[in-house]
Amino acid sequence: MFYNLLRSVNQYLINITFIKLNARGLMNFDLQDLRLLVNTVEEGSLTSGARRSHLSPAAGSARLRQLEVAVGGLLFYREHRGMEATPLGIKMLQHARQILRQVEHAKLEISNMANGPAGHIRILAHATAATEYMPRALATFMAEYPGVTVDLQERMKRDILRGVIDGATDLGLLAGPIPTGNYEVIPFSQDRLILVVPNGHLLEKRRSVKLSETAHYQHVQLNDHTTHSELITEVSLAQGVELSVRIKLGSFDAMCRMIESGVGIGIVPEASARRYERSMRIALVRISEPWAARARSIVVNKRSNLSKASLQLIDHLIKLEKQVI
Repeated sequence: MFYNLLRSVNQYLINITFIKLNARGLMNFDLQDLRLLVNTVEEGSLTSGARRSHLSPAAGSARLRQLEVAVGGLLFYREHRGMEATPLGIKMLQHARQILRQVEHAKLEISNMANGPAGHIRILAHATAATEYMPRALATFMAEYPGVTVDLQERMKRDILRGVIDGATDLGLLAGPIPTGNYEVIPFSQDRLILVVPNGHLLEKRRSVKLSETAHYQHVQLNDHTTHSELITEVSLAQGVELSVRIKLGSFDAMCRMIESGVGIGIVPEASARRYERSMRIALVRISEPWAARARSIVVNKRSNLSKASLQLIDHLIKLEKQVI
């Protein structure tokens, strides 16, 4: 009964969405075709996309060509270096992700009726949230909802927003100003940055500092291609401040250990720095500039389309911040 109901839901979603795409009538394809399309775009290769879809390259190629016949146009530019989606392919990709997401939500809704809360949540987050904030927040959430699974990945701001718009992620977590776009923004906490120095440093006794006052010292920074390092670079350029960077590392923990050893000073999220302060010989100095205090926000494509599990996580994050306050 469950299987038949699911098949009916799947077919209904396909019919409703794609009857708008093609005035000639219904297209002849199934959910496996849509998954193959998504996987091929994400992998950039037919061979990898087919393998991820549990198909042989030949079977995958045949399915994609049949799909192109069904939609009446090319979905991919086929080049030596891989597969690149055409404008039609990109539009088809957006609808395919929406349909697969709706099917997944339908499965979860039915499963929830029988087995309690369950679901899978995809999250793209900036460096601080991905490595420091979300693991602790998810620990309590997943303990409360054992049927929920989560895929948490660190991304740059532009990739997070693109993932939300394209439907490649359920939730995006960002800090700082967010440009207006085709998505909903839900502010939920503050993300303050603070200067970390080794014990005995000349700046240790200062109540607060400005970025320009730290330029005389060597800095320890997070690796490039993170939202954190991107922010420090943007602020430095805007103020005309040139920082002397001695080493770049992959985590805030590693940064604080280097700072403790006297390698340099560094800018770290306050929540992380205060945790490391309890076990390391470091001191924290407030940064007295507006850019150091940033609003942290959840970004979603459309809140009304989220799964029950995603909505529960949003509520959980908001409640956590109220408890801290």
